[in-house]
Amino acid sequence: MFEPNMSKPASTPAHCPSVSHPLAAAGLFLALVLALAACDLGSSDSTTAVISDSDGVVYNYSGQYVNTNNNTLLPLVIPSGRQSGRQLVWLRLLQYGSVLEGFDNAGMNWEGQISGISTGGTAQFTLSGQTTAGANVEIVGSLHQNPGDLQASSLMDAAWIEPGFAGSIIARALVPKPVAPDPEPTPEPEE
Repeated sequence: MFEPNMSKPASTPAHCPSVSHPLAAAGLFLALVLALAACDLGSSDSTTAVISDSDGVVYNYSGQYVNTNNNTLLPLVIPSGRQSGRQLVWLRLLQYGSVLEGFDNAGMNWEGQISGISTGGTAQFTLSGQTTAGANVEIVGSLHQNPGDLQASSLMDAAWIEPGFAGSIIARALVPKPVAPDPEPTPEPEE
């Protein structure tokens, strides 16, 4: 009568443990940790491409956006009193290439991006965050930079969208001046 051989197959020596060997698992875990550490996943301050308009002018929209009237801070979200959570009066944006980070007077953080810049300095952008009441918010709109003699300003014209309420943001910030590309060197005449 035929009796099946219940021992390990001939390809696996009896003294070798199975695939779940603790040392192999530790090695794979270490390799995964090192790979993730090298990638710096989710970091918005990692190397990001510089974005510019079609003329090569680089714009930076970093600044503290406020809505003021005669130097009085007004609510950032209009109509006022309708957004959930603590009322916002300023939003600071930081730009890293096309990546945007923000924080506001209520202590909340924002993440987003610039999707493109048209000639003349108008950028389309999005930001995602939450109110202090926990409502998810999307801010979608444009940033338009006006170069000045000494400093430039940027106008934020955007929609504030949270569940049950949609409002507007019209705010200004002082921002770095745009940087024009270096002109092509003029070839020297040959003698």
